[in-house]
Amino acid sequence: MTNPETPSPKNNLRVKPLKWREDRTATALGAKWMVWPYSDPLNDGLGNWLWQVVDAAPHASGRFHSEAEAKAAAQADYEARILSCLATTEGSDRG
Repeated sequence: MTNPETPSPKNNLRVKPLKWREDRTATALGAKWMVWPYSDPLNDGLGNWLWQVVDAAPHASGRFHSEAEAKAAAQADYEARILSCLATTEGSDRG
């Protein structure tokens, strides 16, 4: 995700990755991200892995073909939530 307000890499800033537990959950910022396998009885081709964030607004979720893709989408959501709160220059906090 690229945002013009995102600090540049030269500042050595990055969002730490979510720490996934064995139960396929990660907790941060007072919310929980989850991924789990989904049985697709209709075989509609949308994928058999779901991710979801709970206890956070706005609610977000998605469906992917692999656990790794679902975790990457959850990570992207987590990063977007953090980066939306950052500004690169003084006075650029008009969000």
